[in-house]
Amino acid sequence: MGAVTGTLTRPAVLVLGRPDADGGLHPVGRTVPLRPEQSRQVGEHLVAADPGHPWEGVRHCVMARP
Repeated sequence: MGAVTGTLTRPAVLVLGRPDADGGLHPVGRTVPLRPEQSRQVGEHLVAADPGHPWEGVRHCVMARP
């Protein structure tokens, strides 16, 4: 996983990334909005990224396509 919307303890959507050979991380998908129970369960396992994360300071658009 590369990022979340919401908070680490209550994520709303997971943004998925795939690493490349150069240390980059490319967005490849996202989840549907998590239900409250899913959010709680996932949030129990999330930790903040280490400094230098490839997406540090990057904002992603996770809007659904029409």
